[in-house]
Amino acid sequence: MASTFSAIKTAGIATARTERRKEGQLTPIGWPLGVVKNWTLEQFISTMRTGVDPNGYRLSANMPWRAIGRLDDIELEAMYLYLTSLP
Repeated sequence: MASTFSAIKTAGIATARTERRKEGQLTPIGWPLGVVKNWTLEQFISTMRTGVDPNGYRLSANMPWRAIGRLDDIELEAMYLYLTSLP
């Protein structure tokens, strides 16, 4: 069982690394999370609340932006600061 899970997990990671970005998805097969570094805090909060990024692309329905958008401004700011701190 564990080996099957590991194989599926590994295959998913390999697939995510080789597929091209799809508009409206930040990850795993969408835009790299580094794209958030180009956004202001206000743009990030707006994107999480509306589901539309600063370039006008709609976020995928697979992205839980509706739930994330219900977080308060302080929580969203913490998320933004974390994402923009990643290498």
